[in-house]
Amino acid sequence: MTRFMRELHGDFGPFWTENARKEIAKMQERADNDEIRTNANGAAFWNSNGRYLPQDCAEMLSFTTFPFSLEETNRAREAQNATFLEDYRKSYTGPSEEEKAEMRATFGTGITVVNMFLGNPVNPIDCGAIAMVGGFFVVILVSFFTPKLSTKLVERIFKCYK
Repeated sequence: MTRFMRELHGDFGPFWTENARKEIAKMQERADNDEIRTNANGAAFWNSNGRYLPQDCAEMLSFTTFPFSLEETNRAREAQNATFLEDYRKSYTGPSEEEKAEMRATFGTGITVVNMFLGNPVNPIDCGAIAMVGGFFVVILVSFFTPKLSTKLVERIFKCYK
């Protein structure tokens, strides 16, 4: 069961159920305004760009009165994405000379973005390790200054998971 279905069925409480219903209404409005069309197989696509609906949009649309095939939409989208990625991989030749110059001007030669914040050249692997270890200290520091939540509030916040 998808997150959307769980929202719609009330697994996360009334707020998310109402939100899911609003999303369905938005999809119905888009269909009514001819923003969505279907091909001969019943696959739904955006009228503006010819792209087949993403899975979450197609799932929402399945709860409207719009006639389309969810299975065909999913198949067509996967085929369209595969074709796009294949064409992109074939045509991508790497950054142009202009893009390389922009990157050098922005980040410097051989220096990563992280090194700009540190102010000195450090191996990118070391930067990753510093970021991970530094996160522990940030959590401890924030936890030290953050007041503890009341048990009643914590129970209320997490009651949707029961």
